[in-house]
Amino acid sequence: MKAKRCLAAALAACYAAGAAACFGEEPVKETLTVTRMEAAGAGGSMVAYPLLTGSGSASRISADIFSSARVGEYLALLSSLSGGGVGLRMDYTLFPESAEGMVSLVLSAKGRMPEGRPSQVWYPLVYRLEDGSRVTAEDIFEDPDAAEEAIGAYLEEHVEEGLSDYLENRELYPVPMDSFALCERGVIFYYDYDALCFLSGFSGEVLVPYPALEGFLRRDLIMSGGIGAETVFSCLEEGRLWGVPAVLGEDLEDALARFRSAADSSWWPGGACYETEDARMRDVLIVSMDGSGTVDALLCRGEEADAFLPGAEERETWRAMLGEPDETKVVAAGDPMETILGTGETDIYRRGDRLLALHAGDDGKLSGILIAISRKGILE
Repeated sequence: MKAKRCLAAALAACYAAGAAACFGEEPVKETLTVTRMEAAGAGGSMVAYPLLTGSGSASRISADIFSSARVGEYLALLSSLSGGGVGLRMDYTLFPESAEGMVSLVLSAKGRMPEGRPSQVWYPLVYRLEDGSRVTAEDIFEDPDAAEEAIGAYLEEHVEEGLSDYLENRELYPVPMDSFALCERGVIFYYDYDALCFLSGFSGEVLVPYPALEGFLRRDLIMSGGIGAETVFSCLEEGRLWGVPAVLGEDLEDALARFRSAADSSWWPGGACYETEDARMRDVLIVSMDGSGTVDALLCRGEEADAFLPGAEERETWRAMLGEPDETKVVAAGDPMETILGTGETDIYRRGDRLLALHAGDDGKLSGILIAISRKGILE
């Protein structure tokens, strides 16, 4: 909810940025608060950026964000727009659960650029809270060259084949090692528009999970351990799949716009499912039932399913972690869910009106993980 509108006079004095709307504050770390600053322009154009307060390094981080993401230039450009032609939208995403002692974020500018031609640009930034200094690839990788080679092998195996042949720009290599952010699940690498560009017109972004970087990450900086039952069920009660930013019950149209729907909907028993471009949503389907217009389920399937429940690749393992399921459903040949999950057995855990389903294929290994709103009839 928007807070009371205020004139950011102090910020203007520091940054010569003029007036902006000041929105609600959001605590991100114990000693850090982020306030959303937003300026509106003609024709729906907008520039939003974060203002950090609370910790000793907050002002230094805020100043570097403003400078590194060229916020002042975009604000000046915003004020010059008349409402006709290509507009400008600049916004940001915070990754509060990135790593111990750090804050990670990415700003995106799309539309008119200060240089003139329309484009889209990422500004990923990671900072140490202790002193506000920027975190580089050399800070998170023991050997950046060796890490780049391992990341390239991961992209070749898990990402390259899934890229559309119809993309104008689809160059995954070289990996932009110095253009990254840290999220709950792993490291997100952000590409230049001329190297990798998605159908939405946004530049490419690729998530490499922490387990795939085992042995390359500096353990004193990156917390990449597994998760336990308490975290799994806490996420379920919140209506989310660990590491995934979509939430059960949220407006479908808003979710597809925020995560950038990649294609038309596909069939789902009794509803439809959607793929999106956001790196954190890779291999995740958004499901909506009966034209309800809400996010009713989230599903990850295939080889990457265990990325959402690390260390639980087999039924015996996840039952040891989560306990005995409330119900087990057999998915046989001809069952509508066979098309989605394949044959096998699905363990179902319930919390209120939400369910967590872990599907074991015929080999007993995890091949699908799903959360859903129970009353929508999924797996019922």
